Amino acid sequence: MALPNRPAPRERVLTDDEIAVVWRVADSIGYPFGTIVKLCLLTGQRRSEIDRLQWDYIDPDAGSITLPAAETKNNRQHTFPLGALAASLIAPLDRATPYLFPARRDFRLGTTATVYNSWAKDKRGFDQLCPIPRWTLHDLRRTFSTSLAGLNTPPNVLEKILIHSAGTISGVTAVYNRFQYLDEMRITIEAWETKLARLVG
Repeated sequence: MALPNRPAPRERVLTDDEIAVVWRVADSIGYPFGTIVKLCLLTGQRRSEIDRLQWDYIDPDAGSITLPAAETKNNRQHTFPLGALAASLIAPLDRATPYLFPARRDFRLGTTATVYNSWAKDKRGFDQLCPIPRWTLHDLRRTFSTSLAGLNTPPNVLEKILIHSAGTISGVTAVYNRFQYLDEMRITIEAWETKLARLVG
């Protein structure tokens, strides 16, 4: 008996015009979902890495975010630059809980905060306002990657931003490797934010 065909991997990448539309809808609906959408697009990080952000992960002096290994898909600590546009989205957020995006229900009930968990409902509401067909939040990460490649980002720098690098590095080498590319990553993020601001302006 023939095995069923495996579904082809998604290759959806938003066009520049679609990026602008998604951004404007995100702008119109605001926090929390609109802000999460923008940060996914600005940073290229996975939605699960953005929605679980904690204030302790952010270093405003260094202009960076460090995700602990427990919060990343491949269980490796990940430091990436926080661009000026992304920082401007984060700065006004409420610091009443450890999380940038706490669950709404916890706020209403006055219970201990947990992370944002309204993805399905908020995505449906977003799609009612957004005319872009068949897009997912992970498509923003793919769009980010493709857009940065279009800005001639070196593959090793792009892999660092996306935490795609293969292999396990530990100890002093890991620390050196993490910061070795931070300046290069920052230049790339600044170029991307400049392009994005032009697209949505």
